[in-house]
Amino acid sequence: MKAAKPVIIMFAALAIVMLAGWAAVTALTGEGENRYVRVDAACVEASGDEDMPFEYRLSAFDENGKESEVSFKTVRELRDGALLVCKVLPVRGVISWEEIQAEELPAPVADALQAL
Repeated sequence: MKAAKPVIIMFAALAIVMLAGWAAVTALTGEGENRYVRVDAACVEASGDEDMPFEYRLSAFDENGKESEVSFKTVRELRDGALLVCKVLPVRGVISWEEIQAEELPAPVADALQAL
């Protein structure tokens, strides 16, 4: 019975390391979660990046209407008032975005964007 204790501890430690590795890989390479934003031309700044000269910092909402802030760079200025769905990863931030129509917004998001 005493010999089994180190083996159990070793397997538990291995499981923890594997779980942490899986979480790290998912945070870097996952599909991303949807965040919805309305472009505000007043929120664009020069990024200092020659390839992506414009940087936006906008209020974003998840599927349930919970607010957070997102930041992303673009090659051009976006249309003021445009609605975007952004794919966001925890570590990398916004990995992609695309313009959508108001009808495509989840109801809680539409309500939250109306309140802005």
